[in-house]
Amino acid sequence: MVPWCRDMPRGEGAMASVGATALAAVAAALAAGLAEGVLYVGRSLATVVGAGFAALYAAPLGFTLALLVQWLWRAWRPAWQVSSDADDAAAADADAAAADADAAAAATAATAATAATAATAEAGARVAGALGFALLAVAALGGAGWLGASVGAALTKSTALAALAAGGIVAASAALVLACARPVAAVIANAARALERRGTPRTTALLSPHRVLAGAAALVVTGCAAVWLVVIGPATAQIDYGFGGYLIVYVVVFAVTRAGWPRLRQRRLRVGLALVIGVHALAVAGLTGYSRRAQPVALLSAWGAMPVGGLATELTIDVARLRRRLTLPGLAPAEREGAHHPDVVLVTIDTVRADRTPLHGGPALMPNLATFAAGAAVFDWAFAPSNATRRSLPAIVTGLDAARIRGRVIGWALKVDPRHVLLAERFAAAGYTTAGFFCCSQFFGGKEQVGLDRGLAEVGYKRDAKGLNRLALRFLAREKSGRPRFLWLHYYEPHPWDRTYPPTTPDDDPRPRYDRTLADIDRSLGPLFAALGDTGRETIIAVTSDHGEGLGDHGALHHNTDLFNSQLHVPLIVRGPGIPARRMPAPVSLVELAPALLDLAGFEPPAPPTMDGGSLAAALRAATPPAFETGVASAVMVADRSVPHGGRALVVGRHKLIVIEGKPPALFDYLADPGELTNLAPTQPDLVRELRARMDPLATGRPPF
Repeated sequence: MVPWCRDMPRGEGAMASVGATALAAVAAALAAGLAEGVLYVGRSLATVVGAGFAALYAAPLGFTLALLVQWLWRAWRPAWQVSSDADDAAAADADAAAADADAAAAATAATAATAATAATAEAGARVAGALGFALLAVAALGGAGWLGASVGAALTKSTALAALAAGGIVAASAALVLACARPVAAVIANAARALERRGTPRTTALLSPHRVLAGAAALVVTGCAAVWLVVIGPATAQIDYGFGGYLIVYVVVFAVTRAGWPRLRQRRLRVGLALVIGVHALAVAGLTGYSRRAQPVALLSAWGAMPVGGLATELTIDVARLRRRLTLPGLAPAEREGAHHPDVVLVTIDTVRADRTPLHGGPALMPNLATFAAGAAVFDWAFAPSNATRRSLPAIVTGLDAARIRGRVIGWALKVDPRHVLLAERFAAAGYTTAGFFCCSQFFGGKEQVGLDRGLAEVGYKRDAKGLNRLALRFLAREKSGRPRFLWLHYYEPHPWDRTYPPTTPDDDPRPRYDRTLADIDRSLGPLFAALGDTGRETIIAVTSDHGEGLGDHGALHHNTDLFNSQLHVPLIVRGPGIPARRMPAPVSLVELAPALLDLAGFEPPAPPTMDGGSLAAALRAATPPAFETGVASAVMVADRSVPHGGRALVVGRHKLIVIEGKPPALFDYLADPGELTNLAPTQPDLVRELRARMDPLATGRPPF
């Protein structure tokens, strides 16, 4: 008989064991999915939907893994069990020998002691073989994971396909490792036996089962940690680890169900339990199927909120196709009677910290931006909606507070919930010709269907600014129809400044290197501004950024870490007919930009809760800009897979309150203290309470649908 199978149950016992494992896997998947849904969604149909989609993957996967573990457990009879059996037999023989006082009994006792020593040595060899194989298996699977991730990344830019390719390589490697388990373990065990036979008493003592077990276990744990740090951790840095709770519930319910099944002696109890689990599974499956056809809103709620259920939904349905089934009322903005509709151009530049630009007294060489701003309205204090691209850009083009944006983190981007309506979609519904040219598909659309390209009739991707300019200038030259145009460009160059201009010394100042990337992007802005000025068409142009950059302030070199002005204060320039060239001193939020562009284009911007921001159009056209003290802005840091703590900042006039989860509030006078170094909260508790009261209604984060 094949050694792997000699201890496996056969016949009716095998069928009962497999059936119990399958039942436990289904029960665990349902319980874990429903628990996750209640935690992240609440008691609603979305909870059942997410649990159903999760069970579609978790139940068969858990069943397969459980069978594999049982198979390995029975095939690899634990070495300590062998050792224990040998010790027990030796002890029994020794007792029998001690009870008999004659010489024959003494000889038997000596023989038994020798047998016990041999059994112990054999157990040590088997332990060494098993754990030595485990160490090699960890190293082999770690190498397979690295190879799979490299091959997947080389074959495709799609995260899903890359994961599938990597998973296939790892699965094939795991099968090969298991196939080689017995021979490899036997070789290591034979080497241990040989060493024990030829070794000294000291060597024999070192090869005792307990010492070998402890040493090999330490090596296995070290190997696993190394594989995680070197291979798995970097490869899965973009994965949301919110599935921990799901896994805990799954393991507990599976273990309890599987262990309790043999203890149900009465057949009717087993049948009853199986019926209960089966009926629940059928009910969940039926409701999941119903929601897919008739309740897409519940499906989307599970998709956006549940870590495991949402991932399963993402793998099962085409969210972009589902969008076409949704009814989105009020898509077209209301047109003002007799209003003229100019072209609208939105230019967003990644990672521009306002105080490094010449608009705000910064040292970066940006003559093209400065020349363009000389004929425009320049906001002194414009604040990004968030400190991360995946949160800020959706807020800018929906006019919603970043905490109200729904979607699912895909890689480093946010796949926007199909129920959100983007600025381009509103312009397209109003009769505009729309186009968008972006640095990188993974943040805007492409194969991952992130959704920020919705409403754009023409979309193009180029990593470099010159390539983007070629696409934009070609569109402007080709599109000569009488229809107004909406164009959105997003430049990327400042974002990787630390890689574009790496440090030359360990204590190299990051600011000059960052400023060089701002100068680089400015050289590309010149041809764009010139082309927009030569069209002969009335055009509203807005130039801004999604967030700033730490550059060492408050211990942050980059962004996505705090809510200080270094990461939130961004430039905002608006130029067009009827907009005087001047400085706008009052603080504003970029959430107000989308309604302002609609307003300036001759439409009524949607009112709250469809859009959160009030239009800036009236302030831009007014004879006198609003006073500084009247300005209000808000920003949010959303907790997700790379942000452990959420938080919010509120700016009212010259004061700014920052509230981060787990930390006391911080209050700053950012005019008197530009670096935000002096926390005024301990000395001005009344002002903290006042600003906190204004902040609390914003913190609910309820979606607009």
